[in-house]
Amino acid sequence: MEPIKVKVLLIEDDEDDVLLTKEYLQEVGNFNFEVVWESDLSLAKEKLLRADYDISLIDYRLGRENGLDLIKFIQDK
Repeated sequence: MEPIKVKVLLIEDDEDDVLLTKEYLQEVGNFNFEVVWESDLSLAKEKLLRADYDISLIDYRLGRENGLDLIKFIQDK
């Protein structure tokens, strides 16, 4: 059986957490996760608005903003 392809936008400012997340996702059976990492909030907002991803994983602490602020931004658009 062919694994299901899932395109993930990972919004995270800590590279170590990015590596851990990618490792965890590789362990999930029957799925092939294509992870696109974004650490810059303004670029992350642009990518979220394009809605090119199946899943978005958003870190809570993102510099001067937090993940909830980012989710609210998208909801308001």
